[in-house]
Amino acid sequence: MKNVDSPNLLSLISRMRSMASAEPPAPACEDVTWTKPHHYSGSQKETLAALGTKLSICVQKALQYYCDEGFAVKLDEVSEHFASLLAAEVKQARKNWFYLPVLLADKQHAGFLEVSFESAASLIGQMLRDPEAQIGQNGEVSALEQSILLDILQAILESIIEEMALYQVRLAKSDQIVYGEWPIRLSELEDMTRFCFSAECGSVKFSVGFCIRDEIIDLTVGIAAAGHGPEDIKKYPELVVGRMQNAPMEVSAQLCSGSMALQDILSLEEGDVLVLEQRVDEPVFVRVNGQNCFRAWLARHAGKAAVQMTTCE
Repeated sequence: MKNVDSPNLLSLISRMRSMASAEPPAPACEDVTWTKPHHYSGSQKETLAALGTKLSICVQKALQYYCDEGFAVKLDEVSEHFASLLAAEVKQARKNWFYLPVLLADKQHAGFLEVSFESAASLIGQMLRDPEAQIGQNGEVSALEQSILLDILQAILESIIEEMALYQVRLAKSDQIVYGEWPIRLSELEDMTRFCFSAECGSVKFSVGFCIRDEIIDLTVGIAAAGHGPEDIKKYPELVVGRMQNAPMEVSAQLCSGSMALQDILSLEEGDVLVLEQRVDEPVFVRVNGQNCFRAWLARHAGKAAVQMTTCE
């Protein structure tokens, strides 16, 4: 047999590789981030985008009526967010934004309208019919300017509310602006959808965002209503346990355990007797998935080894 040295081995490996069939290309797959929910499917996202386009028309109508007929508004993006991460974003990176909460008929929070400080200044200038007005130059707006901002944000929200009512979604506007703080009370488990719109009129450009809880708009994209409120969340553990009733579990009866030196184990022969610490008049442990759960007496049933339960550990 020919000696296989390093060059011969490399040559052999090369020839074997040349004989192997080429590996198929890796299948294309979409990058997924788990920092955002994946509540909607592809077709449902398309429905959301269509809804967002309709909402952009609502925003445009409000701006054209109250500010300038030359305003054009388009939908920039529809995105999903965990409420907890969205709240952290607001507290950390959006401390100078303005928010107008959106309410349900029972006054529970449904979402909010949002504008940055710069967009708010532009909106106020448009309402004053003075795009060149020096609004917020010192990083603040006056009480009068904030009142003007409230008027236009409420007008935008009223237009959105009218459109959402066509989908049997009943919303109401708040009468108070929130500045620099998370504007609503929601569970950390809530998912939210954000519609981002850009508005333009001549040299004036700004953005408006509309955030709403997913469960409120689920019906608009064909998702049946499901319970996600606090009372429903409390039932989750019971539901999980209920669905696991038929899951197989490993059950064993452990007579006793002890320790021996390796040399003693190696010297064991047939007929040797191991004396354990377990008393013959004590019940043994019954383990479920490796955990001690019961005590039981050793028994026999139909010619097979069995145990009779006594106490629960």
